[in-house]
Amino acid sequence: MFPWAALIVGLCVGSFLNVVIHRLPKMLERAWRAECAELSGQSPPQDPAYGLVTPRSACPSCGHRIRAWENVPIASWLALRGKCASCRAPISARYPLVELLGGALAVLMAWLVRAFWPAHLDSRYSR
Repeated sequence: MFPWAALIVGLCVGSFLNVVIHRLPKMLERAWRAECAELSGQSPPQDPAYGLVTPRSACPSCGHRIRAWENVPIASWLALRGKCASCRAPISARYPLVELLGGALAVLMAWLVRAFWPAHLDSRYSR
């Protein structure tokens, strides 16, 4: 059961990393533009909130808001055949690959921890 739990957690971490990979450069660019405007004596642009949590994820082609069932790591990409549910625009294979890499690394770490965990630290072996 432990490797399956590690896989699920790793897939979720990979999914979150996809959000960070996509949004962090945009967040940094917005901050940079605001700082440049402030330094040049202009008023900073009043953009809507944009962070890691808000707004909800959307298709870059049509703006379709991603529903919960469309956001399940790897499974949703496969079920949607790599396309947006609304406009059928292709979704990059990078998203499931990052999720799969996160899951694989989590399973590897779980296996390494179990394989090299000193027996004297495991409560099953203590008296």
